[in-house]
Amino acid sequence: MIPLLANGCWAEIRGARGAEARPCLFLDRDGVVIVDRHHLADPAGVELVPGAAALVAAANRSGWLVGLVTNQSGIGRGLFDWQAFARVQARVEAELQAGGAALDFICACPHHAGGLAPFDVADHPWRKPNPGMLLHAATALGVALPASIMVGDRASDMGAGAGAGVGHCFLIEGMSDEAATARAAGLAFRPCDGLDEVEKLLVA
Repeated sequence: MIPLLANGCWAEIRGARGAEARPCLFLDRDGVVIVDRHHLADPAGVELVPGAAALVAAANRSGWLVGLVTNQSGIGRGLFDWQAFARVQARVEAELQAGGAALDFICACPHHAGGLAPFDVADHPWRKPNPGMLLHAATALGVALPASIMVGDRASDMGAGAGAGVGHCFLIEGMSDEAATARAAGLAFRPCDGLDEVEKLLVA
């Protein structure tokens, strides 16, 4: 079953809201958890970024919520469908589970200015840099946003984290134009070379 909302976005929430708010590790998927293959539709192309499973597993052990918040304009553009996304996502999670890691939620937004109807909403509330995906997960699971972390490889990830009120935003280096764009937008973030830097904060 494809977990789609009325707004056309994917929202797979596991578990229920706890009695107390918990910090959350929000992760972009392509370029952060898996190697970015650009509109990946084939599970055979899934390759975890070094340190991704270790980071998620560390968050699991520390009692943090962990989930993916990913723009998927390839769906909106008609390059692949939700069934293909589901197959790729199943492979991503199998690879994470092999490393002792598990996700609490997955949110994905297909909307894009160049998308096909009904996915042609240019500034959809769920499309990063808008914070809709993060806020949806936060409401559903009870997230302590100021204590939480957003990790991404684009300025739009930093914008989504800031818009949601996430306390710590990490930008994976390697795309200098993204860092410049984030700085020009006045976004506060911490550049990092790899996911091990984020893991250190989790266990500090």
